[in-house]
Amino acid sequence: MRALILVLITTFFCNSYSQDKLSKYDKAVNIVTCICMKATPEKSFKCDDITSPNITDSKTRQFFDELQHLKDEKKSDSQIVPFLSEDIFKDEKKYARIFAFANNRKGQKITAIKSEIRDALEQLEDQPGEPKSMPADTNSSTKAISKTDSVAEQHNQAISSLVQRVANLENPSFFPSYFLMLLFGMLIICLFAFIVYVGNISKKNQEQIKELKRISSIPSNSLGNLTDPTLSELKRDIRDLQNKLRDSVKTEIRPAQEYYKEKPVEIELKVPDKPKQEVFYMAAPIAENTFDVSGITTPESALYEFIVNQHNTSVAKFSFISKDSNVIKSIVDYSQSYINPVCEPQNALNQNARQIITIQPGTAEKRNDKWIVTQKAQIKYE
Repeated sequence: MRALILVLITTFFCNSYSQDKLSKYDKAVNIVTCICMKATPEKSFKCDDITSPNITDSKTRQFFDELQHLKDEKKSDSQIVPFLSEDIFKDEKKYARIFAFANNRKGQKITAIKSEIRDALEQLEDQPGEPKSMPADTNSSTKAISKTDSVAEQHNQAISSLVQRVANLENPSFFPSYFLMLLFGMLIICLFAFIVYVGNISKKNQEQIKELKRISSIPSNSLGNLTDPTLSELKRDIRDLQNKLRDSVKTEIRPAQEYYKEKPVEIELKVPDKPKQEVFYMAAPIAENTFDVSGITTPESALYEFIVNQHNTSVAKFSFISKDSNVIKSIVDYSQSYINPVCEPQNALNQNARQIITIQPGTAEKRNDKWIVTQKAQIKYE
């Protein structure tokens, strides 16, 4: 038992320590997250706060979470660069939000983002070490560099700085892991003390039972040979043992009649409630005429409200419901992602619009894990 407890404690300590340092792959995922988040409209995000980011937009938060969930994928060193710079942007089924992010930035934008990711990951492979810098030329005739070389040098320095900042981030679970280690150790100690205590009591009870059996086996006629003090002491010991055994074994005996009492049969009649109208909320479409069920969110962070048809639960009406002026301003700036895939504006796009009003709700049908828009909602900018 003691050896088992020692093995449990050792295993838990080693497990906790192994989680205190970020792996190379986790650092690479943090770098990709930082580069991709800089390309979103979320201005409050900072790479230094990647462990506890301040993200106000729900869709951007879901995109950030999907990037961080890439840490669940265990990749070898040779797979890190191709996986994080190419593969994740192509797999729509497995990484829907990352695919949508790349799809909304086709052409030079996504190419530049992938190139920046590759440069950063290649520099991460050179860690530890000093960031790469442009070699100095001792020839005075080559000291003047071109404007293109200067831009490239600034880009390399920015990438090196990003790699250094993200690579130096520590795992935030350091204190909780050691706190759990301490708590686990205290529980093990208490368990060990309890086992020892129970063992001692059991041993003592067995000794008392043996002594009682020994005394009971003495013939009655031999008691006359004992002196009066000895006989009185034995009788007292017998009484004490009987009392202890009676106190340690308490059995509650219930009358047999209680087990056979018949209980009256109660029949409860209820009038079925009227079916309630099912309502749920979505953050944003993931593609043209498409919502994903993973985008279901709370009313406070939602952009669209869905009301399910009571007679056909695979059909629903949807409307734009957000009233937050700050959110609407961001949505108007990116209407091609948030509005146009599922709505038909009835007036010209107004960059200063303070609200978006649904004139006629749209219609969507559920197909597997997607809600496919069969009729777009009609909206108006005001």
